[in-house]
Amino acid sequence: MDGKIVEKVTPIDRPNNVDVDYDFQLGDKKVDLAVLTERKAGKLRIFAIDQSSGKLTDVGGNTAILGEAEGDAREPMGISLYREGEGEMYAIVAPKSGGKTNYLAQYRLVANAGKIDLKLVRRFGNFSGLTKEGEGEIEAIVVDDAMGIVYYSDELAGIRKYWADPAKGGAELAFFGRDKYVGDREGLAIYETGEGEGFLLSVDQIEKKSRIFVYSRSRTSETDWSNKALRVIETPADSTDGMEAVNRDLGPDFPEGIVVMMDSINKRFLIFDWRDIAGRITVR
Repeated sequence: MDGKIVEKVTPIDRPNNVDVDYDFQLGDKKVDLAVLTERKAGKLRIFAIDQSSGKLTDVGGNTAILGEAEGDAREPMGISLYREGEGEMYAIVAPKSGGKTNYLAQYRLVANAGKIDLKLVRRFGNFSGLTKEGEGEIEAIVVDDAMGIVYYSDELAGIRKYWADPAKGGAELAFFGRDKYVGDREGLAIYETGEGEGFLLSVDQIEKKSRIFVYSRSRTSETDWSNKALRVIETPADSTDGMEAVNRDLGPDFPEGIVVMMDSINKRFLIFDWRDIAGRITVR
């Protein structure tokens, strides 16, 4: 929790986002993975994480993606990993730009002679097409593995919700978080408090005072798949572009976990005790 550097991996051509998942079957052993988008190389980088040292081993095989696209649409940015139980592991990726449909790409991770290849399984996901001053895209993605749901931020328009399992189809389940934001909708995170219970967190990106929008983890009703808005929390984080939440006991200072936010102007991360966040959430 002191943020000490364990290892530095170079060169990586403009890494953009990263996610971690666990127990991928690679040969005769299971490994934890860190997977990131290497934007300018048009591929994913896949690393096995040594559980004792935290150091990384590159296990990427054929990981080029988005090759059928052109220009910015070939540059991967956002990423979230997904696996349901002991099933297949997938990477859901958002490029720098895309059309109003099929914006996201979903790839299955495939073990191959000690390395990991990628196989495209589908394109899905709507985009508003809204931009301002050349900005406005899809970058922030998060998967709720236990619920089988993927959320992503259509930055200038709202939060979109789909099934993460490609076998369940590509129909949009909900489009919410469409008002009361001052800046772009950026980082997304899930904080679990029990089976089907907890919160979806979303960043409202503002200079020097980014906010956290807190939504229910479950849907609003049997007929409404939107996540209910619960609270907006002010923070001192500057222009936050990424966020993560951890619900595990991280020692005496953080027994219920943390929320981590980028603090851009100061080039650092801010760590918040989950108990401080939870104390400001009003559940109705």
